Amino acid sequence: MSTLRQGDVQFIRVDAVPDGAAPRRGRVLFRGEATGHAHVADLGELFETRDGLLYLRTSQVTQVSHEEHKTVTLQPGIYLVSQKRQADLDGHRMVCD
Repeated sequence: MSTLRQGDVQFIRVDAVPDGAAPRRGRVLFRGEATGHAHVADLGELFETRDGLLYLRTSQVTQVSHEEHKTVTLQPGIYLVSQKRQADLDGHRMVCD
């Protein structure tokens, strides 16, 4: 399994997009809550499961950019894309980017 990070976003290489995942329009992976800056893939297709998991499928080398982070290069494949969570007294919350 291959894992990469870009700020609060993690890319985990997986074997397949789960059955039932629906295509999602655009290439914005996540938008920062604090700044509004976006993690954006220049190529590929996005899919989202009913429980909100996001997958990126790309057949070419793909660049993921963000205004405040170094560009990440993804090799062709399928990636589970998630935001880092942080534990606090009330449970878990998303990390603000």
